[in-house]
Amino acid sequence: MAQGGIVRAVMFAFYVVLFLLVPFTSERTLAQQDVIEKAKQEGEVVVWAHTFDGADEFVKGFNKIHPYLKVKIWDGRTEEVVNKVITEAKAGKFSPDVVILSTRGYPEIHKAGILQKYPWPEQTKRWPNQPAHGFWKITAASLRLPSYNTNLVRPADVPKSWEDLKSPRWAGKSVISSSGADAPLLFADLWKKPNGNLDWERSFGFWSEVIKTAKPKTIRGFTAGFDAIASGEVSIFLLSSVNSAVLFMERGAPIKMAPVGRTMGSTWGIGIPKTIPHPNGTKLFVDYLLSEEGLLSYVNKAKVVALDPAVVERADANVAMKQLGVEWYPIDDETRSDQDVTRATRWWTTELGMRRGKADRKKKQ
Repeated sequence: MAQGGIVRAVMFAFYVVLFLLVPFTSERTLAQQDVIEKAKQEGEVVVWAHTFDGADEFVKGFNKIHPYLKVKIWDGRTEEVVNKVITEAKAGKFSPDVVILSTRGYPEIHKAGILQKYPWPEQTKRWPNQPAHGFWKITAASLRLPSYNTNLVRPADVPKSWEDLKSPRWAGKSVISSSGADAPLLFADLWKKPNGNLDWERSFGFWSEVIKTAKPKTIRGFTAGFDAIASGEVSIFLLSSVNSAVLFMERGAPIKMAPVGRTMGSTWGIGIPKTIPHPNGTKLFVDYLLSEEGLLSYVNKAKVVALDPAVVERADANVAMKQLGVEWYPIDDETRSDQDVTRATRWWTTELGMRRGKADRKKKQ
């Protein structure tokens, strides 16, 4: 074919593609504008969330695009949000448009028939570890690692594996949290048997030995544990949250995370109730939260690891894990039964409580 013929063929193909795309683009733009106009009439979107860290900054970014929508956020623990959503729904009241929770809370809401199967934005189809049913979308994970005071722990003594936590060197120099009581379940999953079953025996045995040997001070929450190692009260936080560790490190605290090789974490996600008062505002909110800009704002304030491949290179917690050389994966909450969670929680609180009880009795003697 002559050069002129090739040019004409290429131009023809270009105009054919343009002709096909323009109507689609126009139709999509008109649909989006219709959502915006209806959202303006709604005037707000209501979000119920478990510790929506950095909400003010996130909302500020959202309002740069949608200044006509007021975002109302009610913060509570996952269990509190779940109970409140179900209680109100039974009474015929539907307040939240969006729920943002630890994904352990969604199965109960779903079982109550409250969640809708939502048409999540197209880009989320490439995200890993997503439930196939579409009733909620997993956005991030909160990981667990040991953290230590860099002024008190020599580089040679930094744990290189979870097994290193059994060392007698941590006796009386460690802290552990009674919060995050799903720890035995997380580790039973980390050390799953070849047939895929949870290895409860290894998990219970490991933590029983660590607690017996390290004799850690027991606290509630994670912030108190980081305060203890940052101040030098103790040397190591045996099982800390990566998100809190990254936050303290950014503030200049003498803290680092231990490169134990592999870890795991519980997941966080977003769900939409079936009956919502502001459907158009909800769509705009969801589209922003799950966009690169919105998701990056969210995970970098919460310091959780992102699952979206498009933002992992810019997400603070993801970058920290990469630099540390630790492999991680998100736990599949749908595989956790209520019995598993109860078993883990009872064992963890009992083990730590028994230890505290013995210590208290010794003091009285």
